[in-house]
Amino acid sequence: MAKSSQDVGLFDLVDGIPVHVLVIHAVVVLVPLSVLLVTAVVAFPRLRLHYRFPAVGLAVLSGILTVIAEQSGKALQRRVGYVGQHAELGSALTPVVLIFGFLSVCWLILTSMKSEKLKLWLAIAGGAVVAAGLIALVLTFFVGHSGARSAWSDRVESSSSEEQPPETTLQQGEADSALSERDLDDSQFLDLEAVALRSTGEDCWTVIGTQVYDLTDWIAQHPGGASRILPLCGTDGTAQFEGRHGGSAGPEAALERFVIGTLGDQNPFYSAE
Repeated sequence: MAKSSQDVGLFDLVDGIPVHVLVIHAVVVLVPLSVLLVTAVVAFPRLRLHYRFPAVGLAVLSGILTVIAEQSGKALQRRVGYVGQHAELGSALTPVVLIFGFLSVCWLILTSMKSEKLKLWLAIAGGAVVAAGLIALVLTFFVGHSGARSAWSDRVESSSSEEQPPETTLQQGEADSALSERDLDDSQFLDLEAVALRSTGEDCWTVIGTQVYDLTDWIAQHPGGASRILPLCGTDGTAQFEGRHGGSAGPEAALERFVIGTLGDQNPFYSAE
């Protein structure tokens, strides 16, 4: 579940805006730019005299910003819940960019040495810098792409659902059929203890509002990925659902397919097994 206004770290909010949202844009711009500039000064000796210091400085700055982006991302994640692939890729990007910055500094130091014996080491360091930069470039692309999907895919799909009433009608029909198959009625009450026992991807119940839902089958079908559903398993997911889909007819209609009861005192004659 999302955390409210509790203190979640140094890189949490700035004037009510998540620090991560501000910093990540700098990362996805400056990391590729620093890679291109450092690669250029490594590959073309005539550019080194004037551009090697700015290029390496930008690489170091990119490393610092990447660390801030990772830490602020963890703070944001504690507020909104686990974001899956985006968080994993972000954690992988940080050490790569730091290594790229470190190798760039080492290469810069070697360029200031005039010994002929260091030419081989300079070439090796240059190759290592370029290789680390290319890895950082690829990872930055996937981090930005996964972050964009995490932030916007549900909203875009929700808007599409709202623009297609026939599909929503079909979903409602499926909901009625699913409810009929479960032989449930409004008198079926389930408490939070019963929900808490269903907290895995193989058996996933959640509470949204006053209703209890079995989302086990929805995990693999969810357009935003399983990572959006798994944190809800066994918990009250009202805040997280309302934060993303509140007022959207499409997601609410899709959710109705999985209702299994109403939150309340457990029916003593009902077995959850």
